[in-house]
Amino acid sequence: MFRKELLATGAGLATALALGAAAGSTAAFAQQSRSDADLYEVRGRIAGMLNQLTDLRTDYGGSRVTAMTQLQAAQANLTAAINLRGANQRVSDAVLRTVQGELQTLILRLQNDASDYGGSKVNAITNLQAAQASITTALGTA
Repeated sequence: MFRKELLATGAGLATALALGAAAGSTAAFAQQSRSDADLYEVRGRIAGMLNQLTDLRTDYGGSRVTAMTQLQAAQANLTAAINLRGANQRVSDAVLRTVQGELQTLILRLQNDASDYGGSKVNAITNLQAAQASITTALGTA
């Protein structure tokens, strides 16, 4: 659980640092950039929470599913806010670079694991590499 939170926080921190270096021209622009970054970070942390709740085997009398539904609604609202705001290109690029770096870390970790898990691990690595290639393409076209 702590690792998932750390990864989500790391993505937000990397985005915030990228924004801090890029913004700088006016206080209003910097403040809006921080707000944009917060939308991405909170949405990412919610995704991590949803993953954790999905992995639970106990339903807690329906409360777990209700909480997940509310988290999904919050996540959808944050996505709408990002789309409405038209979050600036630097924020988007910073998020892509952060995800790209995290993918590389995950690929290396899986490649260093001893077991193959019936070929599923290799398939997952292939999928992660394809996602990484798509992000590289996206950064090249931005």
